[in-house]
Order: sequence, then C-alpha cells, then structure tokens
Amino acid sequence: MKNLISAILLLVLLSAVSCSKDETIISPAQTVDASVSSAVEPVLQMAGISAVSQPDVIAKAENDTVIIGSCQYTYDSNVGGYTVSASNVDDSIIILPQVNGMPVVVIEDGGFEGHTELCGILIIPSSIRKIGKRAFAGCTGLVGDLFIPDSVEQIGESAFENCIGLDGVLYIGKGLKEIPSRCFSGCISFTGELLIPENIRKINSKAFLKCRWIEDEIIFAGSQVAVEADAFE
Repeated sequence: MKNLISAILLLVLLSAVSCSKDETIISPAQTVDASVSSAVEPVLQMAGISAVSQPDVIAKAENDTVIIGSCQYTYDSNVGGYTVSASNVDDSIIILPQVNGMPVVVIEDGGFEGHTELCGILIIPSSIRKIGKRAFAGCTGLVGDLFIPDSVEQIGESAFENCIGLDGVLYIGKGLKEIPSRCFSGCISFTGELLIPENIRKINSKAFLKCRWIEDEIIFAGSQVAVEADAFE
C-alpha cells in the first residue's frame, strides 16, 4: 500500500501541470520532513511548488506558525502537534504528515473550505487524527477516490459537503465511530460500493444527502449501526 500511495503521489505531482487551473491538492502518506529532501524537490518544482527550508528544531512555542507552499501549519500543544489550513492557495497543495519533527494531526475547521480553484486528488496522511467542520466543504475541483485513513478518529459536520467532483470510491477508516451530519452531503459523484465498517455506530442526519448509491450498493459490515431516517435521502 505504501508503494502504491508513493506511486500515486509521484504521478499526481508530475501531472499537476495538466490540471485545468494548474493546481492539485495532495498530501503524501509517507513521512516527509519540513526540509524537503533533494530527491523530492525536483518533482515539486515541476509541479510549480517552491520548497521552503525549515530549521532543524522541534517547535515548542505555542501557536508557532510555519508556511510551506500553500499550507499554514500551527503548533498546538493541546493536540500534540500541528494543525493545518490553507495559506495562499495559488498552486498545488501538499499536506505534510510532519513538520519540524512533530506530526500534523488536525485539519482545521474550514481549513480549505470554498477553495474551488483546487483540482486533483486528495490523499490524507496517516498522521491526521481529526478533520474539522467544513474542512473541505465546497472544494468542487477535488476528484477521484477519497480515503479516510484509519488514524482519523473524528470528522466534523459538513467536512466534505458539496465536493461534487469526487467521482471514485469512498473508503471510511476504522478509527471512526460516527459519521456526522452532512459529512458527505452533496457528494453526488461517488461510484462503486459504499462499505460502512463495523466500527461505525451512528450515521447522522443528511450525512449522505443527495449521494447516488442505491440500496444494494451500501454494505453494513456491522449490525449495531444507528442510522438517522434522512441519512441517505
């Protein structure tokens, strides 16, 4: 799987220039230090991303902020690492799993909301434990599969609402216990089967509103799932 993710990362970075607005959002699953390695740097340059060297120290100051590419990382001792949000979204986006030797663990509430100029796939690194409310809401240019890694324990309401371009498979990780209201509302282009893993205990109101799965394409792995009546309207 790691080799597959690495291959996907390389392919997306090399093809970023063909994106309609020359922009791609991606976050590599493998560990990448804040100072981008010499092997990766040429690929980033081909995708139009400027590598930014960072000091070789672990950030300890509360609210310490680091900008790398189009992402802003803010250290928060309460979460044991960095949170991430959009900075100046003008090019491809890489969400790093690690900055200054500390993990990137939270995608902030509304962190990338409404950035319709983003186009390409979204890979969430396995360092992420929480995806905030409306984190990617309205990012209509995101396409392909969406994998929520097993590390994610919490997703906020409307996190992916109206991401109408996601046209592949939705994989829900094994760390979640609940799918919040409107989490995937308006994601009308998902394809294939939807597997609800056995760890899920509740699917809230309008979680999959207007999604196009038919009944026999939704598979419940567990038998103890409470589903709101309008979850799949």
